[in-house]
Amino acid sequence: GVDHTIDIDPSARYVNWLMGYLNCQVIHHLFPSMPQFRQPEVSRRFVAFAKKWNLNYKVLTYYGAWKATFSNLNDVGKHYYVHGSHPKSA
Repeated sequence: GVDHTIDIDPSARYVNWLMGYLNCQVIHHLFPSMPQFRQPEVSRRFVAFAKKWNLNYKVLTYYGAWKATFSNLNDVGKHYYVHGSHPKSA
């Protein structure tokens, strides 16, 4: 979960509320049965754990997440504009 997922500013209460705690994806993937409202606190504790064990725990700001999303959509769109779509499997 840590290498392939990003959390979006779990320390910001408004982000937690606005996203319904879906911003804590790393913690959700590590502890799927944990109640969502506990995830921001676990995320705060996980920062120290990740640092101790040299894990790449990625956290973006809310704005940074939107920027990354639209940047990725732009890159994918450019790719398909230049190269076309994938050939359909037979």
